[in-house]
Amino acid sequence: MLTSSALVAAAADIFRQANRHDLAIPAYSRALGMVEDPEDRADVLGYRAYAHRFAGDIPAAVTDMRAAYELDQSVDTRLLYVSIMMDGDQRVWRDGIQVARGLFAEQPDSVLRLNALGYALIQRPEGLEEGYRLLWRGFNFGQQDYAVVDSLGWAYYLYGHFEEARALIERAVSLNVGDPNAEVLDHLGDIYWRLNRRDDAREQWRQALAADPDAIRRRQLEQKLSRGLTASAPRVRELPRVDLPEGPRQRDDL
Repeated sequence: MLTSSALVAAAADIFRQANRHDLAIPAYSRALGMVEDPEDRADVLGYRAYAHRFAGDIPAAVTDMRAAYELDQSVDTRLLYVSIMMDGDQRVWRDGIQVARGLFAEQPDSVLRLNALGYALIQRPEGLEEGYRLLWRGFNFGQQDYAVVDSLGWAYYLYGHFEEARALIERAVSLNVGDPNAEVLDHLGDIYWRLNRRDDAREQWRQALAADPDAIRRRQLEQKLSRGLTASAPRVRELPRVDLPEGPRQRDDL
C-alpha cells in the first residue's frame, strides 16, 4: 500500500506531467514535509526544482537543486543538477560545470555525460571552444542521439556557421520526430531566421510553442513570433580543430 507521502508525490508528478506546475509545486512541498529518508527527500526536491524551472523561477529551482544534491549525489541527481544550474548566473553555472566534469571523468565515453558537460559549457562564451570539442566527441559516439546532435548543431550556430548548424539540427528534429522537443525546434527556427528563411523560422517557433516549452522559452517564442530575432547574429569565427579517435573524420561528414 502506498504511504500518504507517496500518494501526494504521485499526484504532484501527475500535475507536473500535465504542465500544471502551479499545482505540482505545492503538492511536492506537502510531500516533502512527509518524508524523512534522504534519498526520498532528494527525489522530491529534484522534482520540485524541475517544476520551478519549468514555471520560470530559476532561483527557486537552484535552491531546491542544491538541497537535493546535498542529500544525494547519485548519477540521476547530478545530471539534473547540471541541467538546472546551467540556467543560473555565472556562479551557479560554474557549480554546474564542476559537477558535470565529475560525471564526465567517471565515464568519459558516455554520450549522455559528454552532452551534459558540452552543452552546459556552450551556454557561456568562455566555455564554447571546450564545449564544441566535447560535443564533437559525443557526436562521434552517438550520431543517432538527437540531444547531442542538437547540441553540436547549436555550437555551430554560436560560431556563426549556420548551414552546418542547419544540417545537424534538422537531423536532430528527424531523429526525434515522434516526441517533438521545444528547445530543438526553437533552435531550428533561429537558424532558419539567420538564413533568411523567415516563414520557415516562424513555423518552427509555432511548433516549439505547441511542444509544451517552459515558461521562459514560451515568452521568448512569443516574442520571436511577434518581432523575429532582434539581437545581432553570432559572427562567423574559425572552428576549433577536432581530432577524433574513430568515426567521422571531417567536420562536414555529417
